[in-house]
Amino acid sequence: FILAKAATTKDDDDDDAGVVAAADADDGALADEDEDDGSDEDGGAPTLAGTWKLVRSENYPAYLEAIKVGKLLRGVIARAPTSQVISLRGDRVRIVTRGILKMDTTYVVGGPPIEVFVKGSAFLDSVERDGADLLLTKQRVDRTYAIHVRRALTDADTLTMTSAVRFALPAKDDVVLVQTYQRQ
Repeated sequence: FILAKAATTKDDDDDDAGVVAAADADDGALADEDEDDGSDEDGGAPTLAGTWKLVRSENYPAYLEAIKVGKLLRGVIARAPTSQVISLRGDRVRIVTRGILKMDTTYVVGGPPIEVFVKGSAFLDSVERDGADLLLTKQRVDRTYAIHVRRALTDADTLTMTSAVRFALPAKDDVVLVQTYQRQ
């Protein structure tokens, strides 16, 4: 078990801290010119790579409440435009989130967990593949809960992201958020 600590940076446009994490400091983040354009090299089949805009959320208020986001901030987050850019290169996946919470994290698929800070809370993140789907696990360092995120294509231009909060205490029920993104 090897842990790579993520570096936290401050976004000039926002008071929220962004995150930049590299699984291997020598490799660096994926450069724009080397990123996957959204299609497989051999047949043009669509991939998760690309820019995605959030168009619909189901159960967002309950999800945000479950992860202890305050009521006022929940309302702001629920109305804020959100997008993500997913880049793929070999076993590297870069996910850039734009919105109220800005993050830029590069993962090694199947690699060791990396420590990422979100609004002052520490998580151990790891990424796996399940066929064409991308699975991200965010285990809160204090182990009170984990968030399991599946990004899957519904069709060539629609990405469904399902985030399930699973609590360590059996008395708490899982909370599931389903978000739909359109390719831009």
